Amino acid sequence: MRLSFKAENKWVFSDGSGGTINASIQDEEFWLKMDRHEVTFGKGDNLKVLISTKTFQSAKGKIETEHTIIKVLEIIPPPQMKLFEPPR
Repeated sequence: MRLSFKAENKWVFSDGSGGTINASIQDEEFWLKMDRHEVTFGKGDNLKVLISTKTFQSAKGKIETEHTIIKVLEIIPPPQMKLFEPPR
């Protein structure tokens, strides 16, 4: 994931299959929480989102796809590796 802290910029996300998508985030509540430092995330985290995908033909006749994140539903941290098992 590549991010930008400007609302008008697009972020780059993994699509889960090895590819990437560029998407803008339209979730105002998410932006407000980031501005107030109420949400944090880091490398390896996943975002569960409601996303809109629009495919259209451009004025030049090219097929294009636009992704917009409508709502960030959850920030999912990566699984933590257990170094030691508790005694039984």
